[in-house]
Amino acid sequence: MATPVKAASTALLDWHVLGKIVEVSLALGLGLVVMVALTVVASDRATRPSSSLAVRVAGWCATVVCLGAITAAVVWGILTITKKA
Repeated sequence: MATPVKAASTALLDWHVLGKIVEVSLALGLGLVVMVALTVVASDRATRPSSSLAVRVAGWCATVVCLGAITAAVVWGILTITKKA
């Protein structure tokens, strides 16, 4: 006796969940790129000899905050992937 074949892929994939995964991946991917760019710009401003002390301090503070956000996002992603259901 032949096995019935499913006619549509809706039973095979949950398109709503797949769409959410794509949305979150795009948001986090773009967010991390922006944070890395901000880190580079802030550290550049902080190390310029012509910058004032206030600009240097603000640059280092922004660098530390951006690096912390990047680290937190990477750790969250690793924990999410490795989490047992």
